[in-house]
Amino acid sequence: MIFTIINYLSQIIAAVSIIIIIYGAILPRVSFVKNEFKGKERFNGIRKVRADFGGYLLFGLELLIGADILKTIAEPNYQ
Repeated sequence: MIFTIINYLSQIIAAVSIIIIIYGAILPRVSFVKNEFKGKERFNGIRKVRADFGGYLLFGLELLIGADILKTIAEPNYQ
């Protein structure tokens, strides 16, 4: 029973992390297009866009690692 709950929790966390990564990939693209029309402040804006994307990507990957750990607890395997 508990392993089933952990397995479902792992799948939910993995789905949320994928949503975060997709959102984090779309949002900087919009910011990048807006930034291209700014003029002199373009370079500072690009750094912010890269930092934002990196933050979303890092958070999503951290959640995926957590989901993988939970899945390993629920279904231990030597392979």
